[in-house]
Amino acid sequence: MLHLTAGRVGSLLARRATAALTNSSVRMASHGHDVAEMVDMSQPLYVDRVDIPLPDRPYKDTLSPAEESLKQKEKGPWSQLSKEEKLALYRLKFCQTFPEMQEPSAEWKTVLGGIFIFLGLTGLVVWWQKVYGKKKKVCLNTCERTNPSCDNIAHTRCCYISPGADLSYSRFFNSLQKRPSCS
Repeated sequence: MLHLTAGRVGSLLARRATAALTNSSVRMASHGHDVAEMVDMSQPLYVDRVDIPLPDRPYKDTLSPAEESLKQKEKGPWSQLSKEEKLALYRLKFCQTFPEMQEPSAEWKTVLGGIFIFLGLTGLVVWWQKVYGKKKKVCLNTCERTNPSCDNIAHTRCCYISPGADLSYSRFFNSLQKRPSCS
């Protein structure tokens, strides 16, 4: 009864996917999202960087009437401009001065913090593997120390050693129970 052909199912899914993936401003605004303005990357942009001393466009594009009169005053002799007016004209063209751009940032703290977090997490993983990791099975013949030619299977001892354990020869054998030597 509920029989759909493959073509009808495909067209239904295609229409729903198209409707879900479109990001028209009407659809986005209807769902409570603000519509972000698209930036035209073909137009000149303003950036404050030391390696680009003269940006493509001025910092302020739209000027107030006071700023317009200051721009008109700029066309005259600069000796008539006060220091505050010259600074205001500079701030119309640029957002930051070179000393402001060259001030050290606190980015190194973020980088160093990230490195320490990474090292701490790595240390926790190493500790976890050392404590709860797979233990090695070591089988040793306890009479090999005293008589290397001994092949007595009764004196072979197997024990599990954690990966971070001290495997020095004397310390390991001193921890083993004393067994009778081969004769």
